[in-house]
Amino acid sequence: MKRKSVDLPRDFDLVEQTYSAFGDVSRTYFWEWWIATAQFQFGVNVKSEPKVLLRMGRRDTVDDDHLQAVQAAAADWLEVDRPAQGKAAFVIAALPIVNDKATMQRMVRMLLKAASEAFEQPTAVAPFRLIRNKLRKQTVDNARKIVRARAALPSARLFVIGNRAKVSRAHLATEGVPRSADRHMRRLNEIMTSRQLHRAYLLAENAARGKFPSLDPLAPDIRRPKFDFKVLNSEYKSYLRWLEQQKAETGKLLQRLRTSAARA
Repeated sequence: MKRKSVDLPRDFDLVEQTYSAFGDVSRTYFWEWWIATAQFQFGVNVKSEPKVLLRMGRRDTVDDDHLQAVQAAAADWLEVDRPAQGKAAFVIAALPIVNDKATMQRMVRMLLKAASEAFEQPTAVAPFRLIRNKLRKQTVDNARKIVRARAALPSARLFVIGNRAKVSRAHLATEGVPRSADRHMRRLNEIMTSRQLHRAYLLAENAARGKFPSLDPLAPDIRRPKFDFKVLNSEYKSYLRWLEQQKAETGKLLQRLRTSAARA
């Protein structure tokens, strides 16, 4: 489909900018996406911390256990800690432990000075930011649950959707009885469900425009599409199939590693 073949929202350029920055999130694990992409766009990552890779006492003899321990610690730092810390510049150094603390401090200062001069410190401002407001994580979670429930049951009554998503455990409506038997509770449930669906829409549309988390009102625009729950349900099922495929491939890899280890 060509871009100009459909009526697009007036601010669709913002949506395109967000997509260009964050990529397709429909086929990825959250933390892989966060570490590889999102943390740099938001300028948010885990605080960098030093890590001891190995400690050895005076006159200790190096053996295979020491070598394996330092290799494992270094691999863990390189593959886990550093990516989560925004791929920070770092130096792996062997620091002698001496009795003179002043001498040790001088060695550390010289080491850090040489390391910091070798790498330029980042100064660029992140293009996006996580909005600090009173929105709670539970609000976002409820919005996600209500959209999934509605997508799974696109033609069901709102109170049924509210029951499935458990938007309010205090307002669960009775199903399978005449409407008059539980009119008041159904009405309350439907009001809360409708409100949650509207919040989900605002969260999604604002996020598509680079604002997250945000429930800010959207400017009127008849070309802005509403949720297509049938499409969402299809995409969600496709995502679940992708997860199962990834799980199966990971299982096969682990089995090959176990077989290789057993043979060794």
